This record gives sequence, C-alpha cells and structure tokens, in this order.
Amino acid sequence: PLTYKEFELLQILVLREGHTVDRSPIIDGLRSDGEDETPNERTNDVHVRRLRSKLGAVEEIVRPVRGVGYRFGRHADVA
Repeated sequence: PLTYKEFELLQILVLREGHTVDRSPIIDGLRSDGEDETPNERTNDVHVRRLRSKLGAVEEIVRPVRGVGYRFGRHADVA
C-alpha cells in the first residue's frame, strides 16, 4: 500500500504522462495543508525512492530525469 504522499506523487506523474515533470510542481503537490514548511528537493527524492521501491518490478515507470525532475512512462503490466 502507498502512503498518501506516495499516491499523490504517482498521481502528479500519471496525469502528466510522457512529459518530464519539474521538481517544483512535485514539491508543491506534496505539500500538506497546514504545513508551514515547503518540502525540499531531498524530501522529494525520498518520496520518489520509496514509491519506486514499492512499485517493485515496474519501478521503471517512474524515471528520474537528471537535473530536471521525473517522468512517468507506460508499462505493459500496469493498467
């Protein structure tokens, strides 16, 4: 099972399928209501790492794009 933030991260990427998503929209999307502090890039990377780990054999559907952000790509085993 995914945490709320992992699910939100996956949703952000899926809705922009095939496009590289900058880190800033991801950080903004992961910010919780009532949080005074905006998550930093390192926090973002941790959420992505945990999400990819939970995806297991299909972790490559969430691909890092060096220096830019992340990209969601289709996989035959993922509906």
